[in-house]
Amino acid sequence: MLPPMSDEPEDERYAAECRRLVKRLLDLAQSRRISIRSMEKAMGVGDSAFNKVLKGKITLQFRHVLMICDALEVDWRDFFAEFYGLGPTPAQETDRERIRFLVRVGLLTPEQASRLLADLPPAPELPQQD
Repeated sequence: MLPPMSDEPEDERYAAECRRLVKRLLDLAQSRRISIRSMEKAMGVGDSAFNKVLKGKITLQFRHVLMICDALEVDWRDFFAEFYGLGPTPAQETDRERIRFLVRVGLLTPEQASRLLADLPPAPELPQQD
């Protein structure tokens, strides 16, 4: 489903979404303590290439987003599902099921499981151990 149309000019709407996407990529890199330069090295691009992209000096391309996700070791589907609030991907559901199983058999506490699930979309309450 397409987002509702706004009154702002198309160019500005696109630019705003690109800025939001860049901000999320920067936040992701910072949360993983990965510098832009180390991402550039991982992607095999020249110095400051993605620094310029992430600072808005070069127009963001879809290809850039995919390359940055690769450098951050983030699955493309997972990134876009989380970015657009599309719910968990099949890989996330499988991880969640495994973690629940480990809680059920007593190998993880609910607190440990909660920490493991922190990067996944919200999950139903975990069962309490007796």
